[in-house]
Amino acid sequence: TQGYGIMVHDDPFENIRPMRLEDIPDVLRIMESWIEQGVLVRRTEADLQRKLADFCVFEADGTVRGCGALHRYGPEKAEVAGIAVDENFGHAGIGRKIVQYLIEEARRKGLVGVFLLTTRTADWFMKLGFLRSGVDDLPPERRATYDQARKSQIYVYPLK
Repeated sequence: TQGYGIMVHDDPFENIRPMRLEDIPDVLRIMESWIEQGVLVRRTEADLQRKLADFCVFEADGTVRGCGALHRYGPEKAEVAGIAVDENFGHAGIGRKIVQYLIEEARRKGLVGVFLLTTRTADWFMKLGFLRSGVDDLPPERRATYDQARKSQIYVYPLK
């Protein structure tokens, strides 16, 4: 016999949600190859625990496939950071979805703009609407921690 019907799930197949403590090992695993390539700055389990509320994860079929963070600086700006996607899903548009989610999150929080630092993926961020900027446009507290040795390019995305 054949079965016909509809299967209903409480959870959508794909979703972006706040990161939970139990997601940290998966997030570190996903970030590792990007850290080794010099694309991402190394983060530890303690770093992720400290910034837990800033991170979101992209989940597909119950498995974490990507992550990103929105680090707030003052009342008006936030940094989009830590964007990483499982290399086996690199061409599935997950990174774009995470960045768009973070931009909308910044809008919901009433921020004026977001910025990011990148060493290798500038073209990709420009395709998402980010504009080239400079160190002087960083919030003072972020400018103080800018690593000159990494030679990161700075991009902004105005929200208003």
